[in-house]
This record gives sequence, structure tokens and C-alpha cells, in this order.
Amino acid sequence: MDRALQCGFYKFIKLENNKIMLLKYYGSETDVAIPQKIMNYTVSAIGTTTFRSNTRIKQIVIPSTVESIEALSFSECVNLRKINIPPLVDTIMTHTFEDCINLETVIIENENCKIDEHAFLNSDPKLITVKTN
Repeated sequence: MDRALQCGFYKFIKLENNKIMLLKYYGSETDVAIPQKIMNYTVSAIGTTTFRSNTRIKQIVIPSTVESIEALSFSECVNLRKINIPPLVDTIMTHTFEDCINLETVIIENENCKIDEHAFLNSDPKLITVKTN
């Protein structure tokens, strides 16, 4: 694995095929739109604990280029209210949204997406919508 790089608010590592995995977010915005590309690399994965314990974020837009969201990526984001899971993500892993106590809306754009039974542990989204083609 390559050494971590940083650009703007994101720390990341390079993967194969000109793709990257985000490792850490350092911004302070309440509404975050993850870019599709950083330094001409395609954002394809959100790593374990990338956004964990971020108390500022209320909404996150994940680009359609993301294929993988690792466990604990958004855990303890206590003010997170809304998130869209893009169509290439086929699994919401264990504890991904653990303790997101204010999470209200989750939109999953892949009708075949598997949701681990502990993905939303101690969270109680009011609405989980799975889009179908």
C-alpha cells in the first residue's frame, strides 16, 4: 500500500487503476459533497473511520464513482441526518453508521445492496429508501 497523501480536506491512499481510498476528512462543513476526483485520481472507496466522530456533518453526498464504503466510516457522526449511497456500492458493512443518533434519511441507489445487521447499530433512520430501476 502506498503512503498516504493529502489534498485539501482529504487524506487518501492510491489504489490500482488510478483510483483512491479516502482515509480521513479534515473539513468543517456541515454539508459535504465528496468530489469524484482528487488530484486526477478517482475516488472509489471510503476507508474505515474516514468521517468517524465528526460532529459537524449533517449531510453527505457520495459521488457515483464510489464502489466501497468500509466499516465504521461514518460511525459516531451524531449530527448526520441524510446520506445517499451510490449505485456501485453493493454492501453496507457492519457498524458503518453506528451511533449516528440523528440519522433520518438513507437513500440506497442499488436495489441489490446488502445491509449488514449491525450497519445502523444504535441509529434509527426514519426513512431508508432503496431505489429500483
